[in-house]
Amino acid sequence: MFDRFDREKYHQRNKVETAFLVLKRRFGESLKARKLYSQIKEIKIKIILNNIIKAIQNGSSGVVRKGF
Repeated sequence: MFDRFDREKYHQRNKVETAFLVLKRRFGESLKARKLYSQIKEIKIKIILNNIIKAIQNGSSGVVRKGF
């Protein structure tokens, strides 16, 4: 069993789980939107807000790529 254990994949999963934990703690576990399209939009907005908050906390210059 351990010979098939892929540490790199496990590490990737750990990073994703941590990101979801941060989002849930910061914005709550539930969504306000009722329709699927609106829920997806709400999740995208929360992710963008999380990235902005992290950039401000890290003191980033806020460079945005062209075409964004």
